[in-house]
Amino acid sequence: MKINLEKEEKIVFSANNLIGKLTGERIRWGISSENFKTVLQELPIRTVIAAGFLTFLGKEGETTRNAKLEKWSEVLNLTPKVEILRLMSTESQNLNFKNEGISGDNLSLENIISIKNSQQLSFIIDPNLNCFTWLQGFLTKADTV
Repeated sequence: MKINLEKEEKIVFSANNLIGKLTGERIRWGISSENFKTVLQELPIRTVIAAGFLTFLGKEGETTRNAKLEKWSEVLNLTPKVEILRLMSTESQNLNFKNEGISGDNLSLENIISIKNSQQLSFIIDPNLNCFTWLQGFLTKADTV
């Protein structure tokens, strides 16, 4: 009988432990759910900023880009500010760009995103020919060269 009681106590302890862990998960899921709601509500505004980036900021340097994105985000009450790389590409895509010879810095990755997502012709200043080499490969894969 004592053995059965110890066995039952272990089961009750395990059940209580599981309930405690599930309560923590429920709280975490609730917070994640609220974050998703915010992301979905802000998505149209962030998309407009992305379109503005493609239209107006592709030709600008990194300092001007960051200042404008900061200002646009502030005017539209978006916190944190819009990050073009996170909004318009995935980490996997960015890693692929790096594997294809593009520098891993934000400016280079933003330039590639601008080229891929814009209908406008791009004037590219590329003294080390990284972008040129990538662009040749990209256009060859797309059967455009």
